[in-house]
Amino acid sequence: RCAVAIMERLEAQDRIALVTYDSRADTVLPLAEVGDREAFRQAVSRIRSGGCTNLHLGWSTGLQQLQAEHRPEVLSRVLLLSDGQANDGLQDPQALAEEARRGLGLGIGTSTYGLGHQFQEGLMTALARAGQGRAYYGEQASDLMDPFMEEFDLLSNLFARRLVLALQVPPGVQVTQLNTYSSPAPGAWELPELGYAAEAWAVFRLE
Repeated sequence: RCAVAIMERLEAQDRIALVTYDSRADTVLPLAEVGDREAFRQAVSRIRSGGCTNLHLGWSTGLQQLQAEHRPEVLSRVLLLSDGQANDGLQDPQALAEEARRGLGLGIGTSTYGLGHQFQEGLMTALARAGQGRAYYGEQASDLMDPFMEEFDLLSNLFARRLVLALQVPPGVQVTQLNTYSSPAPGAWELPELGYAAEAWAVFRLE
């Protein structure tokens, strides 16, 4: 329902792809303009649960779909949904975060949605943080509709992205960044994307 709701709010010229994954990944609908909305609804209705959970393969397949047609002026985002443990393929949280950071370097962000009690919260959060997206949690499927719409509203009203905060201090002053933002270079930190009229906070300890 959430995937269909996202699709229905897209404009005709927007592009969407649908990927499912278990121990393998299947591109149910390749990246294409939102045209036949009923075909998308039908494709979603045919999704069934499978075997293992290869998070990396599902994520990377989605990335490949977006990468093929990404341009600097385009906003591209992988929305990764999981209800379980990453138990197949690449499973190390740090390595997966590096992959999401690589995707961000290509201009493609990552947001994650964990469902139920079995998903790996730390891994999903690390993916979203490295991909400069959002990490959401739902105890039941119905809990995810609001986060999906929140994500859509953010993307629709995005005002600034790839923001970097650089801090210069006198010699002898030690800086600790307390938000755990990614640091692309010494003395610099990547801030979250900003929607129109939104705020981003960065907290530092100076010693």
